[in-house]
Amino acid sequence: MTCACAAFPATVPTADTYYASCQQGLYNGRAPGRNIAESEDGFYITAGNYLYFLDLTQGKALPLCSKPNCLHAQEAAAPEACNAYFFPFDSVGAPVFYTDGKLYVFTYTAASPFGKRQLALTEVSADGAARKDLYTFSTSELGASSRMLVHRGCFYVVLRQMTETDVSYSVWQYPLDKKGEPKCLLSSADVPDYINFDHIYAADDYLYFLADLTASSEPVSLRLSIPDRTLERLYNIGDAGHWISETRVYGDTLFNIVIALERQTSDVDGYVQRQGESEPSFWGTLPLGQIVADDLYVYQLDLYYDTAASRKSLRIYTQTGALLMEYPVEDEIPDYRNLYVGKEQVLLSAKDNSAYWYFDKSDIPSGIPQWKRIVLE
Repeated sequence: MTCACAAFPATVPTADTYYASCQQGLYNGRAPGRNIAESEDGFYITAGNYLYFLDLTQGKALPLCSKPNCLHAQEAAAPEACNAYFFPFDSVGAPVFYTDGKLYVFTYTAASPFGKRQLALTEVSADGAARKDLYTFSTSELGASSRMLVHRGCFYVVLRQMTETDVSYSVWQYPLDKKGEPKCLLSSADVPDYINFDHIYAADDYLYFLADLTASSEPVSLRLSIPDRTLERLYNIGDAGHWISETRVYGDTLFNIVIALERQTSDVDGYVQRQGESEPSFWGTLPLGQIVADDLYVYQLDLYYDTAASRKSLRIYTQTGALLMEYPVEDEIPDYRNLYVGKEQVLLSAKDNSAYWYFDKSDIPSGIPQWKRIVLE
């Protein structure tokens, strides 16, 4: 798809219908993956070829299928006949998003022959009974689930254009209601200093993402204004070997995770509080791991493969840095992988995505989480 990038005002609703700006990143971030979305009633996840609803009230994970007598994963003869069946985008599961009472799943289309399938953003009703493909893409245009998200009524995606001698990138906006045409917000042809756009995140009227400097391949953090397409370079560590691996926004804090086991923060306009200029921020002192936040707490989970952690734990802090809970999660869930934080629950996934453990946030003041386990049926 060619990016013309003519001047235009992009359509941007003024508010999210469900996500708060600090919460969207909890499901769309690079570390946890994008195979989980929270609705008003619970969580939707994709695992393998199926879309599930986690019913926390019943303690069950149910395939999102409304067909009577459907055997779901046991439909060996024609598994695609199940309403919950999707051709997964990657091994973790298809990216899934929820907004305004509907689900949006990014998956392979079923109609095209194997080896020539297109990818589609598919709208799914909350009960799984109805689905339709909104937009389709060639497999060469998409790189990873970290290059897409749903924000304020639109699907945003980084598309890749490949030739025999060159690769270029562009950022596109697709209205979910299809009342407007897709719009190109940015093309690498317009900003030749940057290449390889990735790890996209949205907050308010901005898209945050990483790009490589064309001259040095050093990753830098960029902010793109959705209404006027103004691009800003927000952050540059500047020290050799200290390369950004992802960027998140929580409230009014821009949070950068650095490959060299270092965390740095700035305000959302990119002012960096460097060592020596001020006291180190609480965010910068957190242990390495998966780090997410909500309006009350900051959550840090030791990486499951971190050999330096003698006893892998889940830590929960106040926004000002007071430690409320340090729980040896490896003792309870030895095969854990990823951390997800919802409005009222904290979840951990199993290694193979076959089960989820969760506890209620109301357990946090006591310091002892009451874990519950849900196995995917």
